[in-house]
Amino acid sequence: MARVLHEKTISQLRARLESERERIVGLIGGYNQAMEDARMSEGAGERSSDPASAEAGAAATDYETQMSLERNATMLLEKVNYALAKMDRNDYGDCDLCGKPIPVARLRYLPYVDSCIECAGRN
Repeated sequence: MARVLHEKTISQLRARLESERERIVGLIGGYNQAMEDARMSEGAGERSSDPASAEAGAAATDYETQMSLERNATMLLEKVNYALAKMDRNDYGDCDLCGKPIPVARLRYLPYVDSCIECAGRN
């Protein structure tokens, strides 16, 4: 049975999730641009007379860092979108693993969370 949260609480959490989604989409765009810039720098370093130069190595490291940040942001975006979909289905606020209600304080802190503290501790 789906938990019934107060309409005001849902409205506040939905606003936070939507704001977070916009922020993450912006971050992903920035990471993608940074990856493209790093890729271009790495390519230029490979064409230099010394492809093992510090400059080429730094460009490769920067590219890998941006790729990791983009991957993390994409995973967070998926969680945010999943939480919004659960709101639309009216089953937001219940643990996906055990079905128990997730405390509102936890939802306010991490509105995209999909498990209670007990289940999160087990995984």
